[in-house]
Amino acid sequence: QAAFARDAEMAGVALRVPMLDIHTVGAGGGSIAWIDAGGALRVGPQSAGAVSGPPCDGERGTRPTVTDANVLLGRLSGHSPLAGGLQLDIDAARRVIHDHLAQPLGLSVDRAAEGVIQVVNTTMTAAIRKLTVERGHDPREFVLCPFGGAGPLHASELARELGVGEVIVPAAPGVFSADGLLRSQLREDRVQSFLRSLGEVSSSELFTALQTMQEEPAERLREAAGETSHSISTLWQVGLRYAGQGHELTISLSEQHEAALQPAQLAEAFHAAHEQAYGFRRDDEPVELVNLWVSVSAAFDALPCPNLPTPSSAPQPLTTRPVVFDGQRVETPIYRREQCGPGNTIAGPAIIEQDDSTVVIWIDEQACVDRAGNLIITKHA
Repeated sequence: QAAFARDAEMAGVALRVPMLDIHTVGAGGGSIAWIDAGGALRVGPQSAGAVSGPPCDGERGTRPTVTDANVLLGRLSGHSPLAGGLQLDIDAARRVIHDHLAQPLGLSVDRAAEGVIQVVNTTMTAAIRKLTVERGHDPREFVLCPFGGAGPLHASELARELGVGEVIVPAAPGVFSADGLLRSQLREDRVQSFLRSLGEVSSSELFTALQTMQEEPAERLREAAGETSHSISTLWQVGLRYAGQGHELTISLSEQHEAALQPAQLAEAFHAAHEQAYGFRRDDEPVELVNLWVSVSAAFDALPCPNLPTPSSAPQPLTTRPVVFDGQRVETPIYRREQCGPGNTIAGPAIIEQDDSTVVIWIDEQACVDRAGNLIITKHA
């Protein structure tokens, strides 16, 4: 179940709006690689943007980017056109990486390009750890789902660094967010301050307040959804903290009735959540209620997932090209994603290209295609 947060931060700007609990980093394909005053290789947060762009795309960019590094390492093709017919310039990528990174650092061009990828991968793994390890979750118990145009380029290395054993690449990773919008429910959230000691409130008082908060958004969603919605569902949450703390934890209630709002029951749920998040609990400390949070959703018919036919033969590579893996250039088969059907298995090393993204399969990995067209990447059996 996706986690929601009432407070978030994007690019250093605090947002007090209920939203999916996401963490953003400046690690896109246009992030510029540079050398700091101490002689260390850095990537971002400066970006080449869409106007100047990476030098390899033929625009006016003059500084090396993550995309230039991927082109130079062979992970992005400089010969097959990307969506819109864009052709990438390998010589331009090599030139800027040599002039701005390799020569000043005394490295080969390939090693400098690998360094760019390693630095940007470290930025991304740090962001993932912030959402997992720092909140009491072991990333090894999860799978990694990369999307966007560049996510599948880096996914295997991120999984390796995090100890994640399985990567799932959606059928159309470049438009995954748009697909999600089509599948989303209508939802409205209400948050109300309710600053009281938990020992001073009754379950009936909380029940009445939460019921009142949900009435207006529920009616509004019924009118908006009309007959296309099957049901209106609600989620009740409370913000709790130890007395004197400057931040609270949000506790979700599994049921919307008065019995679930017993102060002792809420206190125990908070103690357990605090222990998971911070490694300790203070059962003898008084617990304060900070706010009440109601989420109302209108459910629609789910869009069906594709059920693709099983191909009669295994996919064949269209060509090969040298790709750098761990400092070595390896002649690597190149596949088209649309030729990979359910049940097909592709052994690494391999590159799988499609109009909206590129997937890198490392030497010790294999990718299997499931019934919906997702790529399931794991270590070799």
